[in-house]
Amino acid sequence: MNTSLQRTTFTLFFTVSFLALMAQSTPMVSDGNVWFERGSYGGWGIYDAQERYITHYFDGDTLINGTQYKKLYKDFRDTIFSNPIYVQDQLVYEAAMRQDGDLVYFIQAGATTEMLYADFDISVGDVLNYYQNGQNNTVLAIDSFPLGNTYITAYELNSGSYFYEAIGGAHGPFRDYSFGIEGGTYLACFTHYGNSVGVGPFYTAYDCTPTVITNTTAPTALRSVKIFPNPTNDLITIQRENNAVIKIRLTDLFGRQLLYQQGAENVISLSTEHLVAGVYFIIMEENGHTFSRRFIKQ
Repeated sequence: MNTSLQRTTFTLFFTVSFLALMAQSTPMVSDGNVWFERGSYGGWGIYDAQERYITHYFDGDTLINGTQYKKLYKDFRDTIFSNPIYVQDQLVYEAAMRQDGDLVYFIQAGATTEMLYADFDISVGDVLNYYQNGQNNTVLAIDSFPLGNTYITAYELNSGSYFYEAIGGAHGPFRDYSFGIEGGTYLACFTHYGNSVGVGPFYTAYDCTPTVITNTTAPTALRSVKIFPNPTNDLITIQRENNAVIKIRLTDLFGRQLLYQQGAENVISLSTEHLVAGVYFIIMEENGHTFSRRFIKQ
């Protein structure tokens, strides 16, 4: 289910009250949550801008100072870079996070000090208690929207932007509300156990596509797969760390299967000569887990 969150009124007041009785609010710190960002960076007429596709998700727990947190990762590996200077083809540990009722805490990567991410116990007129609310924005209105069998509360701010329960800032879970003149990457889609909502001006239907084909519990060995070259002309290579049997499907943006192959090699090459120019997915299945990578055929 894809639902826009760009609403600013209380027209759903009675519906929201009913939903509050029938459903639980969506937690921010949950294994079922995935954030998708997209956008571009650079160019300025000098070189092609890089198209960025970034995913945030939780994977595993960690114990810090005797307290248990979930580990949040930031995955750049679906990003298409047109200039080698900006290549950041990597998976990054972003932060440790935990939730205690309406309070969400985090410890940044490389740090040991806990900070308050946000206090979601917010009323109209309150200053938003969000760690990157540098402008001391206040809440003008509150609305809620269903997401599967849960709901999300949306806080309209006096800046004209939004802050969302479970999602965080409207530009991404660790972003402020500024737009750089050089461009950037901003939140486009959020999912909770496969139920999705589109967020912000960059949202299009296929931004949520990976929620259907990506299992965020996939083992580290599968998520560390490298796909190259990307973009490609006539051949794409899959390189992985082990030699377990892997099933590979190549699909278009609409999920139509264009090629199927399986093998146990560490390096597997696929012909893309027959593909027209565009965006495609390689979907890999290993030991019951699935994971995907996006690539461009030139």
